[in-house]
Amino acid sequence: MGIVVTGGHAKALIQDGCVLVNGIVETHRGRKLKIGDRVSIDSEKAIVYEVMGDKKDAP
Repeated sequence: MGIVVTGGHAKALIQDGCVLVNGIVETHRGRKLKIGDRVSIDSEKAIVYEVMGDKKDAP
């Protein structure tokens, strides 16, 4: 998504409770996302359309 610059920045956002997956605060690093998951970081929002190169179930 280009919202974070480094892995360290991502880790800090997760630990601070700034990341929501499907409307729920996500505090676990390494969360596996699925196609259709909705991710919000502060005011930025995105929908997962591809996971590990798999586009067959993308909306």
